[in-house]
Amino acid sequence: QDAVPSLPITGPWAIDVGCGTGGDCAFLAERYPAVQWVGVDVHPSIAGLRPFAETRRNLHFIRANAACLPFRSDSFGFVYSYGVLHHLAHPQEGFAELVRVLRAGAAVTFYVYETHRASRWKRLALSVVGGVRRMTTTLPRPLLFGVCWMASPVMVACFAWPARLAA
Repeated sequence: QDAVPSLPITGPWAIDVGCGTGGDCAFLAERYPAVQWVGVDVHPSIAGLRPFAETRRNLHFIRANAACLPFRSDSFGFVYSYGVLHHLAHPQEGFAELVRVLRAGAAVTFYVYETHRASRWKRLALSVVGGVRRMTTTLPRPLLFGVCWMASPVMVACFAWPARLAA
């Protein structure tokens, strides 16, 4: 946890746009307990995160579209969005929406995937990962846990160990 840099949060409210399963948002709520964290995602499964949020007084989840956030302008002292904007039909509009809800002088942190135009192998790998992701995001949590538990030794043997050996 000490290796995680401090975030430039200015204000009592922060938002994780496209929070998915809520992992990053929950981590941030634990790391910054004085900040009220709002996790937003368009997927219907976000309703399942509400009981999870009840365990933390500073964690809230709502279903909303990143391109049309249901908040007033200048609402948040920090905006976080990881791997979301490039999935929108109009990523620039999504980014403008992140900036709209950001308080003046506050920071936005976001990440978008590379296109990997130069490598056919990287494009192929990303398309496979994307297909698997589309399938796994629809699975019930217990089934997804079982699939991950069975797949993790294969992933470690095929990817993590070779990467360590190559380093």
